[in-house]
Amino acid sequence: MVDQPGKGPGAGAGTVWVDGVASWTVPLPIEAPDGEVALTRQEAESLTARLYEMEEETGRPVQRIRQVTYEIVYGQPVPGTDYPPPPPVLEHPEIREQLTEEPELARLRLNTWLLRYPDHPVLVHFLVKVHRVLGDQATADRLAEQNHGRHPRYLFARLDLAQVYLARNQLDRIPALFDGKFSLPQVCPGRTVFHVSEHLGFSSVMAEYFLARNQPNLAEAYLRNIREVDPEHPLAQPQTIAGVSFLARLKRAAHRWTVGGERARTGTDDRG
Repeated sequence: MVDQPGKGPGAGAGTVWVDGVASWTVPLPIEAPDGEVALTRQEAESLTARLYEMEEETGRPVQRIRQVTYEIVYGQPVPGTDYPPPPPVLEHPEIREQLTEEPELARLRLNTWLLRYPDHPVLVHFLVKVHRVLGDQATADRLAEQNHGRHPRYLFARLDLAQVYLARNQLDRIPALFDGKFSLPQVCPGRTVFHVSEHLGFSSVMAEYFLARNQPNLAEAYLRNIREVDPEHPLAQPQTIAGVSFLARLKRAAHRWTVGGERARTGTDDRG
């Protein structure tokens, strides 16, 4: 896996994804699409050992592997967030259930709250979700674009717009939304703690992005993250449809998650 003809230490830089959450930057003597490869932690440890061996064999320094990790929390407060929910959301936590179970009621409540808190990114993000549940994709897309335009650093504004680009097959526009990074601590510098909804939302969008790019190994790395945190997540369920390829099954599950009728946790559990 490491030794490729015509390649050697320092032949090129790339990112090695470890279980999706951790990104490791190494000089890559590995042949992989766009310099990306999905590894299990055991494989990453083997690669680490091999890099040290290469350093000893060649006498040339090999860039040390840097692991980026973060903590997942389920409650409040979430340290480091710049976008706390407004008081009505804290006072009426049932709004998150209503986004999917009573979307018309949720829409009315959100619009009322927006009169008091104009353009609040969390409220607009919730409204995007409501319009998607109601099947009004045009309004949802317009709100997603507006929210990102006004609050480009808000993670869920970026995730909402990424879903717009995925639906339009505008894949080349997605990396820029996340500054060309694919792990949460790099997308949100300075933060080491993330709410579970941020973790699930980011992982599901990244999984669908890499599926759309026909890179199922990378998608699987993010799906592992989802399964570890939420075994009941739609993307975590085993597929049993005979004769459907692995990639097609994942694409079908991702479609149900992002635009289907099942409850999408991407943002509905958002605390900030």
